[in-house]
Amino acid sequence: MSFEAPIAPDALIAEALGCEPEEVSDGLGLGLHPKWDSLAHLRVMMLLEQNYGVEIDDDSIRHYLTREAIHARYMEVAEE
Repeated sequence: MSFEAPIAPDALIAEALGCEPEEVSDGLGLGLHPKWDSLAHLRVMMLLEQNYGVEIDDDSIRHYLTREAIHARYMEVAEE
């Protein structure tokens, strides 16, 4: 059985926002990028569910508002 590493946080966010990974930087979050609006945040959440095993609920929607929170979850998944 082979292990496939999860998509990197910046690539995940860029995919959800429809931008280049180079546009994703520290301090980025909901409302802090012209493309990260509420609809894009739902795309972020769907990708988190698909790639990092995050269940979409009220708590997770409020928790994963920043690049830093998404990066922390990535580190947890990568260690599993």
